[in-house]
Amino acid sequence: MGKSIKKLAILAIAASVFLLFGGSRETEAARKKFVLEQTSAVAPDVKAYIGGTYAKEWSGLTFDATITNGENEIALSQTAVTKFEESGEGIHYIVLLDNSGSVDKKQLNHVRKELGTLEKELGEQDKLTVYTVGTKKKNGTKTKVNRISAIRSGAKYTVLYRSINEILAEEASVPMRTVLLLITDGEDDSEGKDNSIENTVRNVKNAAIPVYGILLKNTLSNQNKKKMKATENEILADWRGDYEKCNSLGQVSDAFQYIKKVIQKETYIVTFRAADNRKFDGISNIKISTVENALEGMIDYSKNTQDQEPPYIAGEITKTGESAIRFSLCDNSGIVKGADEKGNYIIKSTKEGQKTPDEEAKTWAVKSVHYNAGTNEVEITFENPLLTGKYHISFQNITDGSQEANALTEQRNFSFEGLDPSEETMKELAKNYWWILVILAVIIIGVIVIIVMKRRRPVIIREGTTAEEVVSPDTKRIKLVITDRAGQVKEVEWNVEGSIFIGRSEMCNIFFDDDRLSRQHFAIEVTKVACYIEDLETTNGTFVNGVRLNTRMIGYEINETFNGNDGNGSSDCICYFG
Repeated sequence: MGKSIKKLAILAIAASVFLLFGGSRETEAARKKFVLEQTSAVAPDVKAYIGGTYAKEWSGLTFDATITNGENEIALSQTAVTKFEESGEGIHYIVLLDNSGSVDKKQLNHVRKELGTLEKELGEQDKLTVYTVGTKKKNGTKTKVNRISAIRSGAKYTVLYRSINEILAEEASVPMRTVLLLITDGEDDSEGKDNSIENTVRNVKNAAIPVYGILLKNTLSNQNKKKMKATENEILADWRGDYEKCNSLGQVSDAFQYIKKVIQKETYIVTFRAADNRKFDGISNIKISTVENALEGMIDYSKNTQDQEPPYIAGEITKTGESAIRFSLCDNSGIVKGADEKGNYIIKSTKEGQKTPDEEAKTWAVKSVHYNAGTNEVEITFENPLLTGKYHISFQNITDGSQEANALTEQRNFSFEGLDPSEETMKELAKNYWWILVILAVIIIGVIVIIVMKRRRPVIIREGTTAEEVVSPDTKRIKLVITDRAGQVKEVEWNVEGSIFIGRSEMCNIFFDDDRLSRQHFAIEVTKVACYIEDLETTNGTFVNGVRLNTRMIGYEINETFNGNDGNGSSDCICYFG
């Protein structure tokens, strides 16, 4: 029993030592619920590579995203989530390998084998670039490796920080997913400009690509522990990558397997799309968030897909009221600018078959415009009801929301069943020119009053005439003997009841062609009492027995002669009253 307890205690101690000093473990970055490893963008599309603890078992959460550049901001909507290993995309591995004399040689040999295995595992879309950072001088630079098997150890100095900063500057904008893998004991000897710990940490934080690490053993007795701790605790631990420490030879293989698993199998591609293809100059900030997480990073949002498609009218233009129409304005960017401004719509009357209206065509005043960006519907209300007829609509200052701001140039003819045009024209005339009608009415009434007043003459009553006979009309038969200027004589008999008009106009009761006569020249009125003749204010006048008629005259004789001038060269009209 005692021996068993001792064995268990030994195993527990061994396990504790293993966990404390070596073995695969989740680092600070891996323990984060989500990690925004990398982004790429060609506006309006954005791609984010997200890993972390939650990403191992994706729960289907939806992310919101925003890109900011100074005071400018663009909102993104999530469109899809794909496991990276199922996406068919490739990875560009950039390896900085410390081959200086401070690195454990057995571990370095094992690293060469693992890099060889990684090289063989690469797919058609993958790429591997290896640099050694061991140099002869502190101000030296990295060396590109053409054959992994040719890597040798024993370099005197390590230029790790300089090499990190060079790679991050070269990979400021990447066409594919790219990761930087540091395989080092953490020590750095580089000298020169911008190779301080602070500059390197800042560059890693703001880099376009993540930095991963496999930390090997340092075999020197006089280790630069300050630099080594900076590599582990500042450069690798707190940002978008992950790392593993290898305190024994066997842990090198485990470290490679762990890093490859995180990069290849535990990363998801989340795609987003903006409403338009606007882009920003330089590097912008991106924030991706869920209910529990807010991920922030840098993004190159300076490229975009060209948009050459302007907004367009979708469907038909329909009537929604006596003074309203509705139609849809759409664009492939999803945004139409200026659609809610009433001054941007021009509606004119046009004619059947005309593509565009005449310059004199009526423009219909727009009262209000309502644009629903969700449904793309535009409803226009006019100041006045529309008439039945053809119309033409054109636009100004309406564009899409793209970087190119494509303008809406489409025009459209449409029909409208509304009010009767002729009735509305009369109403419009009455509305606009009522004062003229009033003036005309006053003039007409005045003329009528004058005529009536002129006709109100004293009546001469014969002896024995009754009052009824004075006011009652009677019918008398008259005979007109007409002699024209050629000497032709014509006789016309007419029953006169009340009054008749004689003149040149066909509207008169008796008319004949004589250009010296007025259209309505004189009138004959009969009553039981007498027969009257009256000039109708003519130019040439009316003569009775050679005397010009100035007032209404009563005729008693059996026959009297009336003519339209002084008796020279005009027609004569002799009336015989029966």
